[in-house]
Amino acid sequence: MVVVACAGMLDPAVAKAQRPVCPDPAPADLYYTACLKGGHFITAGMLADFSIDHLFKASSSPFTRQPVEVLRAFDAAKVFEDDAPIIKYLERLAPVTFTRLDTATGTLQAKVPNEARVFAAAVDVAGDRYLLRWRLPPRLAGGYWRTPTVLQMAFWEGSRVALRVRSMRGLVFDTEIACVVVSADGIRSVTADPRVPNLLVVFDQCG
Repeated sequence: MVVVACAGMLDPAVAKAQRPVCPDPAPADLYYTACLKGGHFITAGMLADFSIDHLFKASSSPFTRQPVEVLRAFDAAKVFEDDAPIIKYLERLAPVTFTRLDTATGTLQAKVPNEARVFAAAVDVAGDRYLLRWRLPPRLAGGYWRTPTVLQMAFWEGSRVALRVRSMRGLVFDTEIACVVVSADGIRSVTADPRVPNLLVVFDQCG
């Protein structure tokens, strides 16, 4: 029996594609935090469904997710009524299309019509009122990396969501979202401006 071994260097682009696309949290990072009790049950199911679609459906064609259905899944407490402005707005948005590149990574995109690029409304959450405004690019686009328990979505510069949140208590959050990490532990949104704290929604230890 003759065994022939061939050694070579992996293309750096291929090696990089196998890594997470969002930066790891650092001790110096600052966060605005919120808590969603029981959220890990929701994300566990969503991540499992995403893995199935990525591994099986996306091998032959892209798959999609409707933004309004994602919000409804997390709104177990029915904070938003079916006719709430944010629900009616999200219903107008086109689905996000996910296209697989390999078993771990892919790209995402969604076209946004001009009339739907800006949303602004007052939102009441847990007894507090927030003035919410976001601006979408003509084309939301980026890349994603997944495992059965984690989904990371990084948005390319020029194709990101610009988010502004102002509370009645004076809190102002105004920046673009560069990356989102979803896991059974919580949701971490990484801001494009390092001077602006990130957003963190945790699923356990709610007061």
